[in-house]
Amino acid sequence: MASPPLRLWLALGALAVASLTPSPASAQTSTPITILMIDGDDALASTLRQIVIDRLDANPGLEHVDSALSLNGARIMFCEDPDRVCIEAISEHLPSPSFIAGEILNKEGRIIASLTWYEAGQASPVATVEAHYNNVEAFGQGVGLLADDLIAQTALPQAQPPAISSRETAGAQSAALGLRLTPKFGAVAPSADLDAALTVAFELSITLPLETLLADTRDDHLRIALEGGYQLLSQKDLAIVPGRGLTTLIQNSHAFPLNLMALYSAPEGWPIQPYGGLGLSMLVSRSDFEAFSRTEAQNDFSLGALLIAGAQLPLPISETLSGHFVLELQHREVRADLGEIGKVGESALGATSLSAGFGLDL
Repeated sequence: MASPPLRLWLALGALAVASLTPSPASAQTSTPITILMIDGDDALASTLRQIVIDRLDANPGLEHVDSALSLNGARIMFCEDPDRVCIEAISEHLPSPSFIAGEILNKEGRIIASLTWYEAGQASPVATVEAHYNNVEAFGQGVGLLADDLIAQTALPQAQPPAISSRETAGAQSAALGLRLTPKFGAVAPSADLDAALTVAFELSITLPLETLLADTRDDHLRIALEGGYQLLSQKDLAIVPGRGLTTLIQNSHAFPLNLMALYSAPEGWPIQPYGGLGLSMLVSRSDFEAFSRTEAQNDFSLGALLIAGAQLPLPISETLSGHFVLELQHREVRADLGEIGKVGESALGATSLSAGFGLDL
């Protein structure tokens, strides 16, 4: 039997070498991942989505897969909230078993971003990361770390429980509480026959976290505020004192209003946000009266209704500080008990004030 030709031996040798050499496709198996943005701000979500894509493309073990579900401005309209039922419904139509669901919330300039890594068939996410930013600039500078954290979490052994990391900028915890201190200065016009005067007040408010108290809302525009201030309401006029005759009456009423207010602001995204509210005005007053070369004083504590209307303009200060310029109109209806002096003095201490201030988000 004749031996095979030399060309046949060379062909068989080349085939054997090729079968033992791994192909580029099999040398490294990458994980295909779909990126979704759920119910988020379009511009911010697009930025975060592109950063995640860049991080995946830079990782040789991960592969980004575009999905038809995420072509409309990086927002999926199939569900309003990223709950588990919605996630499972979306995952059935994705081209890859692994996917990243992202969410962006813009709360009056403060950004909350989160990324969650899901695997098909698993009841809980593989990893979740979340970060708070005081303004858009801080978001743009620090959001890349969020994607790095998520990819790093997926490298943990599967036997460990899902890890949740949180990277917050300085002051983010107090910003999440919504604490705000607002000094205000302005003018007050009394409703009765008293002269206009200056007013000064300090307000401390807190935003109620309704989004965590009520499952069906993301409303965080209701604030409870406590305000204390000072006003000097005065008059100098001729008055008839029963049994004494005509005299020049001088009244100086030192008013210390302490207001408890509930304020509701307009939806986020407005460049100038109007707000309004109702409140209870607790007025501590000391009224000094001078007539016939005599001075008498009367102290009182009274309650009344308070109406508030105003507008606020968000003003970022730095990466870690933000605030709001405030222009506010208040009207209170309060009447003090001045006893016998009230027959000739003015006991109605209701007033309308217009003040401006700057609220610092603590």
